[in-house]
Order: sequence, then C-alpha cells, then structure tokens
Amino acid sequence: MNSVEMATQAALDGLGIALRSLWDITDYLKAGRLVHVLPDYEVPTEISIYAIYPPGHFISPTAKAFVKLVGRNLSTLEL
Repeated sequence: MNSVEMATQAALDGLGIALRSLWDITDYLKAGRLVHVLPDYEVPTEISIYAIYPPGHFISPTAKAFVKLVGRNLSTLEL
C-alpha cells in the first residue's frame, strides 16, 4: 500500500500487518486495537530522499534554498 493511513486501517480491520512508527499508533496499541508483532525486526535506517526538478524549467532561489536546508538538516538527523 502507498498510504500509511490505508495500511493502518487495513491492520485495524484485521487484513494483515502494517509497518508503522510506534509513536503514530500508540493509542491503538494502548486500546488493544493493534498488537506489536515481530518485535525483533529492525527497520533499515539508511534511506534516500531525492529532490526532483523538471528539466528545462527555472527553479526559484527559494526552492533551491529549501532543498539545501532540508538536505542539510536531514543529513544530521539521528534515526
């Protein structure tokens, strides 16, 4: 599934399991609507994020600054 909300709803409906952040489903866990399975499974922390620019189009200085800022902040983020 491509939507975290849909994945959560499917798990709530008993249709399977979903890989979600614990902080995002804490209320469901506390209420007993979801259970934590595969507690020893570790999610890979190396991810890639790309900024995609349309070819041949002007990219504003604001957009360039935003991409640079996000890149700089994400590169120092501890996962």
